[in-house]
Amino acid sequence: MKNRYRAAVCVSLIWLIKPFWYLYFGLMLPFHVFGQWFADYEQKLKKKFKI
Repeated sequence: MKNRYRAAVCVSLIWLIKPFWYLYFGLMLPFHVFGQWFADYEQKLKKKFKI
């Protein structure tokens, strides 16, 4: 396979995968944010009640 065809195949695969990658991050982000918020809230409660 020539280099220019190899590069075209790689770019094509990247453009096919990219929408699913952004969808994954878009779905993952709210769970990550809420997870961090709950972890911080747990630390505040532990500090408040000195557990």
